[in-house]
Amino acid sequence: GLRAIDSLWSRLSSKEEMKPVKELRLDKVYEAAQKVKGTTQSNLLYEAAILERTLGNNENAAITITAALAANPNNFQMRLVHIDLALSLGDTNTAKKEIDWCLLRRPDSQKIQGRIQQLKQVRIEQASTPRALNRTAGTPGEHR
Repeated sequence: GLRAIDSLWSRLSSKEEMKPVKELRLDKVYEAAQKVKGTTQSNLLYEAAILERTLGNNENAAITITAALAANPNNFQMRLVHIDLALSLGDTNTAKKEIDWCLLRRPDSQKIQGRIQQLKQVRIEQASTPRALNRTAGTPGEHR
């Protein structure tokens, strides 16, 4: 029921007006995912990851998509979402690992080619950002 409400109201309402509906739907999806296993659990976790991303919680979305992939490791679309989330968080290692997985299965995929370009761009941006401004750099005085 919440999926239907979300789908219908999303067309007519602003993102802010939809936020409570999406949050409630997210809670119910997580709840349902705890009660099942395998592909069904994976699909629910994938749905939760998309909702998390829609709500702007990219870190939670990345954690959730990782759990979805653990339940169904051969899902190509989930791998694409995992790449997108990793790139949005600046996690080039995860993005590269997922791109390699996808390339082995679909070497001619245009979707993968686009993500390779995004990965290159993120790496260039990270390399050109001064260490003090780099989000992935440690804090001053941190033990390495």
